[in-house]
Amino acid sequence: WSVGNELTNHNEYAKLTMDYVREMDPNRLVTCVSNSGQKKEATRETDPNTEVDIIMHNMYSWQGEPQVIIDKLRSEWPEKPIFISEYGFDPYPTTSLDGDQQIFSDWNEHWRGKNEFVIGGSLWTFNDYRSSYAATSQEENRVWGLINVWRQKRRMFNRVAKEFSPIKNIEVKNLSISNNKAAIEIPIRGLNDYPSYSLTGYKLKWNFRALDGTIIEEKTQDLPNINPADKVWKGEISWKKLPNELLDLRLQLVSPTGYVRYEKVIPFSVPKSPVISEIDLGNKSVRVLFQKVPGATE
Repeated sequence: WSVGNELTNHNEYAKLTMDYVREMDPNRLVTCVSNSGQKKEATRETDPNTEVDIIMHNMYSWQGEPQVIIDKLRSEWPEKPIFISEYGFDPYPTTSLDGDQQIFSDWNEHWRGKNEFVIGGSLWTFNDYRSSYAATSQEENRVWGLINVWRQKRRMFNRVAKEFSPIKNIEVKNLSISNNKAAIEIPIRGLNDYPSYSLTGYKLKWNFRALDGTIIEEKTQDLPNINPADKVWKGEISWKKLPNELLDLRLQLVSPTGYVRYEKVIPFSVPKSPVISEIDLGNKSVRVLFQKVPGATE
């Protein structure tokens, strides 16, 4: 149970509310999501982090360096696990799909191999959203997301997908189309890595595509239970006789719920150039319309 999000002057309120919640439900963890626990004035006597079962902290780049924030929380409440319930950075300047943030990968290194009491994190946010909140752009769009309001993926999407994957890579070795097989190695994130958990019920899926994007062969293989301590899984993929001209080979790690948790694409041919279908002229700008082509990402 969370009794509040980013409250101010809330120590007494949070105490009373958490006591009340625990009377109603003594079995679940209780917390209060904070964005103030890192401040100098936040102490065991003045901040409701003292009363929570797990510290939930919202951490943004303008608060300071992540390690400084983590150190303050840990020194004041050394017995509590910490979940970074939101973390994020400045919004993108435009709705462009070019949006990417290297700082996201840099921040994740603060949980990898150290700060093991930090048990996870949740990035703000998955999608852009309409808002009239302060500092919102004139079109009333909060430009934070991995996808925009039209559900188109930004460059940031693929970065986050790889950073949040339980594996580091899908390595393909001794690939020869004529041999009809290739060796596969999947390095697993270890116990000190992030995120780190056992893979149960996962599948390896692969397909070959023709130049027009049509899938000409697709296979799926059930993976055994794979644990972080295993370090790497090794296996093999195979296929039937294929045509000489191919667009690419796509390999995917698929979760039990059907989500792709990692994708590796090996191209064999340069994608065709898209055909421009229309051009809209503005005063000082132009909008070019075209259909996406298979195999192109930019």
